Formats: sequence, structure tokens, C-alpha cells
Amino acid sequence: MSTVSAQESPTAVIARQEMPLRQVVINTHSPVVVGQVPDAAVVFAMPQEQAVQGAVIKGVSFRCLADTWRAKEARMPVVAKGKALAFLSPIAEPRDTRRKPGERRVVDREDMQLSLDL
Repeated sequence: MSTVSAQESPTAVIARQEMPLRQVVINTHSPVVVGQVPDAAVVFAMPQEQAVQGAVIKGVSFRCLADTWRAKEARMPVVAKGKALAFLSPIAEPRDTRRKPGERRVVDREDMQLSLDL
């Protein structure tokens, strides 16, 4: 049995036809948990209001981090950097050298680190 990487696009998985496509949803409000998962696995659920036939309907829109297969191949809307940073309250942690090359967690992304010029 093979595993599916969050970095691998669904198109690649289907093309391999080694296993059926599955989805696991984990809901967390913990920036520490989000910071540890692969960046392509993170999807933000953002509240959204929309006018439909004169009525305001409350709903949700799903957004991903930029520079992931979700943004590039699936063309999912990208979460604004400020919104992601506000949630993550950037977690300062050194890179884990034991990780496989190319396996990038949210916390490893330079664009998700708060820059303080002191």
C-alpha cells in the first residue's frame, strides 16, 4: 500500500491509479497543529456573505496557501497572507532537519513568518 503526500496533486494520484482518492478532514483551532502539517494540506474556511435574490446568505469559502498545488492546479482561491498570519500568530521554530527534502510544513514557509525589524 502506498501513501499519498499532501504535496501530490489529486491529478497525479488518479493518474497512478494505485488507490482510490480519499479525503480526511481535521478541524483545529490550534496554530501549533496547523504549523506542523504540510502546507498543501491546509485549507482555511473563511466566513462569507453573499446576496441572493435580495437576501443576505451567510456561508463559507475555502482558501488555500499560495504556491501549493491547490492554488496552482486546482485554482482554489488563496487566503490573504495577513489573515493566515493572524491565525498562525507566527510560530517561531527552527526547521526540522529530519524531514524529507521537499516536504514543507506551514511553519517552514518564509512568507508565514512575522518580520520584526527591531
